Amino acid sequence: MPLYRSLLFGVLWLFAAPAAGQLELNPYVGLFSGENQLTLIGATDGLDIYDAQRYAVGLDVLFGAGQLAPTAGLLYRPGKYESRTAEDFTQHRLHVPLGLAYRVIAPDFDINLVPALAVVPGFRFGDGPANDQSISWSGRAGIRVYLDWFTLGVHYFRTFTDSFSTGEHREGRVLYTVGARF
Repeated sequence: MPLYRSLLFGVLWLFAAPAAGQLELNPYVGLFSGENQLTLIGATDGLDIYDAQRYAVGLDVLFGAGQLAPTAGLLYRPGKYESRTAEDFTQHRLHVPLGLAYRVIAPDFDINLVPALAVVPGFRFGDGPANDQSISWSGRAGIRVYLDWFTLGVHYFRTFTDSFSTGEHREGRVLYTVGARF
């Protein structure tokens, strides 16, 4: 390895150590409560009932070593809608939660309780109806329990903009999560 690369690696390693102490990563998988069904008026004015997936994967990052910490992340909700009476379609969602989290106990403890509140802009993509590519707005309030490196969470997720004009996605849903903490 050339000398300049070794020096660059050494400098980056020295400066990355304090930065790593200021970031807390929380990757997780989750399951939304309730049935995930969608009823749309079909091409022949009949009602088509679609079943969809209820799981999600995400990553929340807490910034800073204090008890009150800004948080940002990514939440991916797959949206493959299947029906027996109509053609299947997809409408995936990528959300970007932005908010605040509060560590009830000092952050260096292995057991902690972390409530959080976030505004969640999201983007839709896929081949489904109402795929207008505009930003959808949601909110999320939740609590996460730290048990060493393992996390359990319960989050109330509420959508404020409807992607299907039927009003079915406006009610709040609970997201149960299992994850890790680094």
